[in-house]
Amino acid sequence: MKKKKLLKKLNALHQSNLHFLQPKESRMGKYYEIAIPMDSHLELMFLICNLLKVCILAMGEPELINDRQIPQPEHNVKEVLRHILHLIPLEELQFVDEVSELLKSIKQE
Repeated sequence: MKKKKLLKKLNALHQSNLHFLQPKESRMGKYYEIAIPMDSHLELMFLICNLLKVCILAMGEPELINDRQIPQPEHNVKEVLRHILHLIPLEELQFVDEVSELLKSIKQE
């Protein structure tokens, strides 16, 4: 495969698959930022509350767990796990697979 064609294919794959991690710059250097899709500010607040409640539950201290503060612990854990699913970068993994296949085809030429 010619170099220009290969670069064009890689750039197309990059544009269509790499959206999850956004490169940023700061005075400390380069870093990556992610976005968690939210429907509203209220949903974001519920996520933060659920994260805190799950952390309290994970500590396993009975005196920290109050039925009024954490009335439905299973619900809180389920909601946190649901949000974690949004953090899995499936498009980026598809990009890795496609680049891997492209590299295999180049080696065979």
